[in-house]
Amino acid sequence: MSHPTVLPAGPVAEWLPDLSSHLAAGENVLAMLPVDLDRQLRFACRGGLVLTELRLLAVDTAGEVAHWPLAAQHGLRHQDHAGVCSIELVDASRRLAQWRCTMAQAPAARALAVAFERLQARRAGHVHAPDDQA
Repeated sequence: MSHPTVLPAGPVAEWLPDLSSHLAAGENVLAMLPVDLDRQLRFACRGGLVLTELRLLAVDTAGEVAHWPLAAQHGLRHQDHAGVCSIELVDASRRLAQWRCTMAQAPAARALAVAFERLQARRAGHVHAPDDQA
């Protein structure tokens, strides 16, 4: 999906406008995850992650956007524990960033992790399917 023309309803609609201006022309969104917990594990309805074929972007609760261009050594760890989903962007030696969300976002968190793995495999030449969907 390229830049969305119709914003989805719910939590994504609140932070997607902050992000859409940061996408390059033709940069396709592969997966999105609303992040509904802040760093202190308090509910926060504004924020999320977007995976494109080039990078991972994050919108924080203040609407600030950060991004990490994807490299071969990057991985995305997904864990569920005690009602909290944790997503970590890592490289070969350390954690680069971490986000947490409620279990209500668990399906989207898993879908993001699967999309990331498939993208990295395709970039490494291990998957030849044009677009595997989770």
